[in-house]
Amino acid sequence: MDLKVLLAQWEQVNKEQELLIKTPTNKPNRESYREEVWRLTELNDLSVLKHHDKRGFNNYHLDHIIPLKYGWKHQLPPEYIANIRNLRFIPWRDNLKKGFQLTSKAKHLLESHPPRSI
Repeated sequence: MDLKVLLAQWEQVNKEQELLIKTPTNKPNRESYREEVWRLTELNDLSVLKHHDKRGFNNYHLDHIIPLKYGWKHQLPPEYIANIRNLRFIPWRDNLKKGFQLTSKAKHLLESHPPRSI
């Protein structure tokens, strides 16, 4: 191959790499991600979930088994976190205690239904 062609290819690759470094990621900010997940979550028919009729501030909370924070941090699609398979109603104290932990149930869900399968 001609040296000029090789040099031109190298310069093009170098420019593309510089662009990748300078270009910010398309990762949404955490608040807009949270809002989108909740918007999609509320589109689900939550009446199919056990304890849906007990939903309330000091009663049962809607829990995202794989937490929103985990989804945002790992750039999982909002549709994945909002999917009905990732939702359940649990007692409010359990939900507050769980916080952002990735429980064994969440790990199982990630393994059995990877993000591309939903």
